[in-house]
Amino acid sequence: MAKTNTGLVAYAKANIGNPYWYGTFGQVGTQTLLDSKRKQYPSFYTSARYAACKKDIGKRVHDCVGLIKGYLWSDSATAAPKYNAAQDVSANGMLSKCTEHGNINKMPEIPGVLVFMDGHVGVYEGNGYVIECTVSCGGGVVRTALKSRPWVHWGKCPWISYNSTTAAQKPSESTSKPTSGVKVGDKVRITGTNYATGQHIPAWVKLRKYTVSKVQDGKALLKEISSWVHTKDITVVSTAKKGVAVGSTVTIKKGAVYGGCTSARGKAVPSAQLAPTKHKVSKIQTNKGVKEALLGDISSWVAVASLEEA
Repeated sequence: MAKTNTGLVAYAKANIGNPYWYGTFGQVGTQTLLDSKRKQYPSFYTSARYAACKKDIGKRVHDCVGLIKGYLWSDSATAAPKYNAAQDVSANGMLSKCTEHGNINKMPEIPGVLVFMDGHVGVYEGNGYVIECTVSCGGGVVRTALKSRPWVHWGKCPWISYNSTTAAQKPSESTSKPTSGVKVGDKVRITGTNYATGQHIPAWVKLRKYTVSKVQDGKALLKEISSWVHTKDITVVSTAKKGVAVGSTVTIKKGAVYGGCTSARGKAVPSAQLAPTKHKVSKIQTNKGVKEALLGDISSWVAVASLEEA
């Protein structure tokens, strides 16, 4: 079975949420496996970590470089891996095997490129995100922002084929495409079949609603899954609110206090003026570091954070 960069990304994505067990490469965690790894690596499998790992028995387990070995040695994201001694290297050993590599600042925008720091490796997903199996960042197989982690080098895994045409296009004003009316803050559902990187979108992902956190180049970044989807492949469920501004109709949240520079500042807004009673914003200003709105109908200032658009 040919191994490719897009296949590596798909494997890594399919394992998001699975746990980290040092010295593993995609096996299903069992008590026997855990005991053997504890005997092999006693300094890692302390009593506390051993107890924590016992809770993950039954799940597919990897360590950082094991996530890549799991793809190389398995026919699918659920198939049992077949050990290959010729490819059994550490994270640093994997970097030394990469015939194409360089400084992280010059990494090509190609999904499936490996990223390295000393003793650790991850899989570049594309669009600024990495999938890595780690004991930090929440633990297990997680998606992290490339720039949020101290990666030093990139390299192409020597045992897979890279198709450069699968590279995600970098955002550019000159190549921007229509965004189908999708805006930051919109709630959307996915209607397409593939992510912007080309990987298949599982059916369960389509059942949920997501918040658009960024729109550019004909794609939308969905906050809850940190993934880019073409705007043509999503449907807006509810549009983003514009935020409290002059002319907005608002309600006041429970627990709000008056602002402004009068003797009323800091006093609780009476219940009769709280939601569901509606007010009109006639002016906005910052007072003593707090953004406040003047509600014209009651001639009173209230912090914008204590208001909701009606």
